[in-house]
Amino acid sequence: PDSKMALLAHNAHVSYADTTQFKALGRNLKDKLGDKYMCLGMLFNQGSLSARMGSFETGVFEQHRTQASLKPAPDGTYEHLFHQTGMPLAIVDLRPARSGELFSSWRNNNYSVREVGWAYDPEHEDYLLNRVDLAEAFDGVVFIDRVSPSSVITSFSSEA
Repeated sequence: PDSKMALLAHNAHVSYADTTQFKALGRNLKDKLGDKYMCLGMLFNQGSLSARMGSFETGVFEQHRTQASLKPAPDGTYEHLFHQTGMPLAIVDLRPARSGELFSSWRNNNYSVREVGWAYDPEHEDYLLNRVDLAEAFDGVVFIDRVSPSSVITSFSSEA
């Protein structure tokens, strides 16, 4: 009962915002766990990533992941706003924004987040933009200005 755990998954899965395709895992966990569930979204501005390259227009993507450069987040995104602060890393508790006026201009402007998942099409980054009320979707966010690609761990050692 006193145990804690961290669940890492794509923002669309851990958030409270349901999609037209599914009820978000984060919403299910919040319904079950109440205030014991805290949802953190991940935002990033630029850098490089590992994804299956292809075309969002045709739906055809490579079978293997490739490293690619990620352009800076466009104007009108939360990532761009965070980048403008000049902070390379930020962790922000959004819960006060739900009832206060701290982020009211953000909420009224209906900014987007860039939702990069398993696939990436550098020619159509606009397909990755998703309008979201950040304070309703997450309890907080972690912002990283410059990211690097994930790497696959192919073997594990039992030695510590």
